[in-house]
Amino acid sequence: MKRVLAAMAVAGCATALVGCGADVDTNVSTQVTESADTTSTNEPTSSSTASSTTQRSSSPTSEKEADDLVDTVARTFSSLAPEEFFAGLENCHPNGIPDSYSCDGPKVGQFQFFDSDVKATSTAQVLRELSSSRVVEESGNRIVGWSVLGSTAIITVVDEKQGLTMQQMISSDKVDPSARIKELGLADQ
Repeated sequence: MKRVLAAMAVAGCATALVGCGADVDTNVSTQVTESADTTSTNEPTSSSTASSTTQRSSSPTSEKEADDLVDTVARTFSSLAPEEFFAGLENCHPNGIPDSYSCDGPKVGQFQFFDSDVKATSTAQVLRELSSSRVVEESGNRIVGWSVLGSTAIITVVDEKQGLTMQQMISSDKVDPSARIKELGLADQ
């Protein structure tokens, strides 16, 4: 029963990461054109054409706002990763869940950050108790590890005391999660 619940928790984490990990294009431009030709049967030579164009666009987030959000994430989640890791982040944006962000950079990839005691507690429990999870490093309130569901690994760093979690989904067929953790500087071992 315990393993079934833990497996469900990993599946829930994976679902949350997939749902939150959608790339957001800040340069959205949509153009809709409608055209209709109608011919009256009473007057075979007359026709009317209606055409309308609607254009919606949203302005991209300013560079200053983007930089401010990366700085906010780096300050808030500083107990999870070294400064060098956060220096590798280029973009951050809220991901639709309160107090959480999706951030990415070419060297570090895409990470999800969560400021939630419940998320931190449940994720730490999954890392410690699920047979398909491994704790790579645990010191004090900080836990670094990974969980696998199928060929998807979720790299996780948790600060239980502060209620902070960061996660990245990777293909365990292509990348060894323990090696990736070390490569990112998230653990020494």
